[in-house]
Amino acid sequence: LPGLPACDISVSPSHCGLKIASYNCNSIRTPSSRFAIRELCDNSCDIIFIQELMLPIQELGLLNDLDNRYFGRGISPVDMSSELLRGRPHGGLGILYKKDIASLVDIIDFDDNRIFGIRVTVDSGQSILLLNLYLPFQCAEHDDDWLNCLGKLGSIFDST
Repeated sequence: LPGLPACDISVSPSHCGLKIASYNCNSIRTPSSRFAIRELCDNSCDIIFIQELMLPIQELGLLNDLDNRYFGRGISPVDMSSELLRGRPHGGLGILYKKDIASLVDIIDFDDNRIFGIRVTVDSGQSILLLNLYLPFQCAEHDDDWLNCLGKLGSIFDST
C-alpha cells in the first residue's frame, strides 16, 4: 500500500477465494495504523488479522468501530479491571471480517493471549482454520514461552 513499509502489511488471495491480510499495527490508536486498516478494508480484504493492538480488554469493542462493513473481535493480555496499568497496554490480537461472510465465520478462542483464530466455511462446505499469532521473539531469554507456543500450535494442528 502506498506510503507504508512493505514489511508491515501482507495481502494475498487464498486458495478458497478469500482475500486475507495481516498487519502488525504497533498500536491501533495511531493515525498511521488507522489509515492502513482503512486501506485494507477499502482494498476488499475479506479477513484482516491485526497484531499488537495495545488495547486493554475493556476497549476491544473499538474493533467494531473501525469500518462499518466489518465485524471485529479481539483478545488482549491486559485487563484494567484487575490490575494497575504501568506504561501502555501491550500485545493483543484482532480479527476483522466482512459482515457479508459472517455466517461462514466461527471465532475460535484458544484461551491464550498469543493465539486467536477463526474457522471459515468455504464454497465446498469444508472449513479452514486461520490463526492470528503473536509469538515471542525466539532467543534464549524467551525459550520457555517460545516452546510453549509451539506446543500449543502443535496441539491445535493435531486436533483439526
